[in-house]
Amino acid sequence: MNIFVSTIISTMNGREIALVAWVFIVLIFIVFSSKTRPAFMGVIKALLNKKIIGPLVIAFVYSSVSIWILHFVGIWKLILLKDTIFWLLGTAIVLFFNTNKASQDSSLFRKMLLETAAFTVFLEFLANLYSFSFIVEFTLMPFLFLVVAMSALADGRDEHKIIRKPLKVVLAGYGLFILSYSILTALNNLVGSLTVYNLLTLITPSVLTVMYLPFIYVFALVMAYETLFVRLGIFIKNKKLLTFTKWRIFTLCLINLRLLNKFSQNTGAQILKIKNRKDVVNMINDFKKKYA
Repeated sequence: MNIFVSTIISTMNGREIALVAWVFIVLIFIVFSSKTRPAFMGVIKALLNKKIIGPLVIAFVYSSVSIWILHFVGIWKLILLKDTIFWLLGTAIVLFFNTNKASQDSSLFRKMLLETAAFTVFLEFLANLYSFSFIVEFTLMPFLFLVVAMSALADGRDEHKIIRKPLKVVLAGYGLFILSYSILTALNNLVGSLTVYNLLTLITPSVLTVMYLPFIYVFALVMAYETLFVRLGIFIKNKKLLTFTKWRIFTLCLINLRLLNKFSQNTGAQILKIKNRKDVVNMINDFKKKYA
């Protein structure tokens, strides 16, 4: 255990240490405050729901296998443990909880792949390559969080739109400043910047994300089928007819999430009219003519 802790600490920069410190401070405040503790416990209880904790455990196991594969082929090293943990608690969790959106819009997967391969990934890497001292980062972080929170609030309410542009300018200026500082520091220390470790920290999160997307796709597919089948169960009371309908839809769409979404979005009126197998066959055939 000590070797893992020492490896993580030795590879963390001032910004990452400040982030972890603030997370612990906020968590301690939430847990020990009588005003925030009930809400926090409600979130924990919701996360422990079997419909969430089960897929989360599967996602963790899947990610662990992916990491083992990368280690087996020589890409993943113990020194990347910190970056991997940040990826798990960041990208992996965000993608997991956005699966519902992906189950309704299959084009999101193409966008995710493009974002993973985009130049912005390289810019983010450069911006995080060097940071200020812990004290500076620790002091700046609450200010940055406040600006981000205010910007999100302003985007959601029209009465606050007057401050949207100034807040976005502040965020863009901060990002440009951080990026410029990191690039200049890297140029002044080319030998120290051009290392195998830095190369691996650049490519590993992207590789993990690409390997993670098939799991998210399957998860989104299962959610889409479940949503549609629950809706079918509301309107079709005959169990044999319901099973027949589910089977015909499955044999039509299989693992094609785009096609499944189209079917779910364009057959609502026909589902309401299903009384027998002939209605199901007619619905499937009509859909094939229009969309398949």
